[in-house]
Amino acid sequence: MISGKLWIKEKLPLWLWQTLAFDSICFRTTLLKLHKLGFTKPFLKWLLSYLCDRRQFVQIDDKISSRQTIAFGIPQGSILGPMIFNLYVSDFIPASKKCSQYAEDTTLYHHTPVQDLAGGVSLMNNALFELHSCSNESNLALNPEKKKSMMFSTRQMFTRRNLSSFPLLLSAEGKDLKRVKNTKLLGVHVNENLLWDEHVKNLTSSCYATLASLRKIKHFTPYKLRKHLAESLILSRLDYWYIYSHVSTSPASLEGTSKHSVCCR
Repeated sequence: MISGKLWIKEKLPLWLWQTLAFDSICFRTTLLKLHKLGFTKPFLKWLLSYLCDRRQFVQIDDKISSRQTIAFGIPQGSILGPMIFNLYVSDFIPASKKCSQYAEDTTLYHHTPVQDLAGGVSLMNNALFELHSCSNESNLALNPEKKKSMMFSTRQMFTRRNLSSFPLLLSAEGKDLKRVKNTKLLGVHVNENLLWDEHVKNLTSSCYATLASLRKIKHFTPYKLRKHLAESLILSRLDYWYIYSHVSTSPASLEGTSKHSVCCR
């Protein structure tokens, strides 16, 4: 999560996120790792039966392929899937680096003084090398299309230090990471200056579109159903946004959306 400490002007956080694939997890390695973590033998036997002997096929129209046994990967969309994956990659992250994980998405970040940006980049490259080595040992592939890097600071610091021109030379698996100014992280549009205008714009646009759909059914749906739909489809997004950011660049915009959702009920 992004917190107030990112606003400290003396330090700049460098973030990187990479995606590890669910479907390349090795069953044997999974059991070995869980055994080292102290899981009991009965549990490991149960997990083995859960993972092994799964079969899959491909269907196109009315044509169905022969069934093949799945040798790697954990079931996606299951309750146990993300939990098993997090345990599987729990030993990946270098001890010297801060990290946040959500399912297969991994974010490394590092705070470094403005005067030592080059040193911070060097430390991040070392962490990337360790992460790459651990991935290879565990038969996991890093998604090359989702490896990105971003530097965060205030707009004033970017201008004063000319940080937009600073060479953020981060690489993994011999390929340079693409530096971005904006990205979407766990459903939130993040800006390198931590300005929330883009996210507020997308959030209000999405909420208004949902309100327009709900307004069309308000004359032939009961009040309780309209209230439930508004809370599930609109207020939940606003609550998530408040929890994520703790601040709002444009509170008036969100307040207006909230009022409209109440009216829709």
